[in-house]
Parts: sequence; structure tokens; C-alpha cells
Amino acid sequence: MRNSSSNTVAKTLIQAGAARDIFVGAHPPPPRDGDQEAEAALAAAVPVARADPRRLGVHPAPAGPDGSRISPYVRRDRDGEIEQAVVAAKATGGVVLMVGDSAAGKSRSLLHALASNMPHRHLVAPPPGTALDTLAQRLTSPPYLFDSGVVVWLDDVDRFLEDEAAHLTETTLSLLTRRRTVVAMTLRTEYLDTHRLPFSAQAHAAPRPRRTVDLLRRLDPIVLERTWSAEETERAAEHGDARLRGAAHTARHGVHGVAEHLAAGPLLLQVWRDANRCTGSGGHPRGRAVVAAAIDLTRTGLASGVSADLLRRTHGAYLQDAAALRPEGFDEALSWAQQVRLGASGLLVPADVDGGLWHPFDYLVESAQGPVLDEAPMAACERRPHPCDDGRSLRAAGAARSGHRRR
Repeated sequence: MRNSSSNTVAKTLIQAGAARDIFVGAHPPPPRDGDQEAEAALAAAVPVARADPRRLGVHPAPAGPDGSRISPYVRRDRDGEIEQAVVAAKATGGVVLMVGDSAAGKSRSLLHALASNMPHRHLVAPPPGTALDTLAQRLTSPPYLFDSGVVVWLDDVDRFLEDEAAHLTETTLSLLTRRRTVVAMTLRTEYLDTHRLPFSAQAHAAPRPRRTVDLLRRLDPIVLERTWSAEETERAAEHGDARLRGAAHTARHGVHGVAEHLAAGPLLLQVWRDANRCTGSGGHPRGRAVVAAAIDLTRTGLASGVSADLLRRTHGAYLQDAAALRPEGFDEALSWAQQVRLGASGLLVPADVDGGLWHPFDYLVESAQGPVLDEAPMAACERRPHPCDDGRSLRAAGAARSGHRRR
């Protein structure tokens, strides 16, 4: 006869008066919140080379000729450093942490380095709420002992750091990086700042758990700048992709990076179009009209920026037949239009350091179609230092520009 025990506190087992083998074991613990997410993430693992960038947090760009929403990759100045960190983590197991502002391109750069150096490894992308300690345990037992190796992808890792149920601790990281697993993380700059500051310096931020602060202090982040260097911008400008060339042109003459322009443009255009709803349903019809007025004023050639007073006087023409949508007040509309939504991008971006003049985001102007309303060139005439023939020349200029995607 044989005695055996498993997962029990029993140290000694005595069998008496029985003719068959006896197995003593504890009941399996009930599944915790996040365990099912861990199993689902493992089941959905794919080789890095086949991973969908958009599912991993890469912002979509405007659609290309083939309909693709992911533009070709442009080499960044930090690519050598990123690849060095990825290769080191591949050899022994470890963490690669990319830090940068929203739409800086950190997810895309990190994924590019992974695909270049370990395309056949299985990439596991657990969603927020996943029990990462459970995930670590599953990776060391069948059927998830991937012979090719594993990359655990934690995009916007602050979502895991601030979730107690995720159990993202130094112990969990040690378990995850066994068997040469690479843990690829991205984190926005503002979250790194608040997590790494000492508690006494966090006057304007909620206190962070000590385990989170200690964990991040032990990691060496690779910081990717939101604005692109002259060399990076030139590489984008020389690319055959029209989206990259256009974004590079904007990056040369503004404060937005190439990746930010590509990512923010479609998002802001959709936000602006979706605002034409009743305020009771989350719409901002007056805000939409304010942005429309700014776009047309810019299309007339008013390059110095538009003031709040000018927008107040001209936006009404873009609110015709909108009374049923219960338009919000002008101040609320202007505040909504100025809100930063991605990186440094908003529907309206500052045209001066004092915040008195505003430009519509370039992509909105480039996407504008149809004639400029008469109110815009007439109002723009009042702003010009030299008289213009009652706005006729500006109307003509606006009409001419409406036939082109770019100014």
C-alpha cells in the first residue's frame, strides 16, 4: 500500500485497517478575482511578430492607401539603448521599462525592439485586473511552458501598480522573470514622477503604496521624448509614406512630435465630430461650433491665432438649427475645446505663451472640406493690419484651400 499527501499541513500519515491506497489532499483554493483573466491572457498568447500593435496600446494613425492604421516605423534616436535593454533581458530574464508622455511612441518603439530581437517568443498581454502572481505560476507549468520563451506585456503599467488585486510586487516580478521571461512595461512620465517622489514631496498627489515606490526606484527607465529630434524628424520626412511626411512637416513648425501628430489627429477629429449631440447625452454642440469657427478662420490665412473674443463673435454661424441640442455656455465650450487630450494636443492649442490666442490642431485644418462660411473671412478682415476688400479675397483663398487636404 502507498500513502501520499498533497497541499496539506499533514506531516505524518498513518494508514490502518484499509486494503486500498489512501490519498490525502486539501481542497483546491477557490479561484480569485483575476485568475480567469490570467488564463485567458495565456490562451491568447501569440508570437511577438504576429502581435496586433493596436491591441497592445499603439495609437492608430490616419488610414494609409491600403487601409492600414499603423504607419511604417521610423527609427528613433533611443532605439540602440532600447534594443540593448531588450537583448540583456532576453539573455537572463528581466524588465524593460519605457517612460514617456502620451503619444511619444514608447509602445511602438518597445514593440519594434521586441519584434526585431525575439519575433518567435510568445507575447502575453494580460488586461488590468489580472492576478499577475497567478500568471507567473502558470508560466512554469504545462500547458504554458512555451519553448520559444515568453514576453509579458504590461502597457500603462500604472494600472497594475495601483491595483492591489494585480499583486505586482518585486516577488511577482521575480517569479515572472524566471525561465528568461522578459517583462515589457510602458509608463507615462507623470505617473513615474508621482510614484518615485518621496511621500513628503507628494503635496499634490495621492500617496502611493511603499511597495510601488520601492519597485519603481529599482528599475532603470528608458525615457522617450514626445517631441522628435531634428534627425528623427528628417528620417520621417524622407520616408515614402505620405502620413509620415505630413507629420514631419508639422513637427518642424510646432511643438508636437511626429508620433503625437499621427496619433492625435484621428482621435481629435473623431472627438470633434462626436460632439454634435445633445448636451444631455454628453455632447458639446457649442464647443464643436467654436472649433469649426477656429478652423475656418485659420483656413482664411489668419496665422497669428484666434482670440476668445473672435471665437465668441463668429461661432454662432456654426450653431444654426442646433437649439434642440441645448448648447452649453460659451466658457464651458471654450474650456472643452482647449482640453489636452493626448500629449500636448487638444482641439485648440495655444498660439501664444499668455493663453490669449489659439490655433486649431493642424490635422483638423488639413481634414477640412467644403467652403469657408462668410462669417470667417469677414471676421478675419477685422484682425488684419491692412484692409481687405470686404473679405472677398479671403473667401476666395478659403475656397481654394478647401480643395486641398493640406494648407
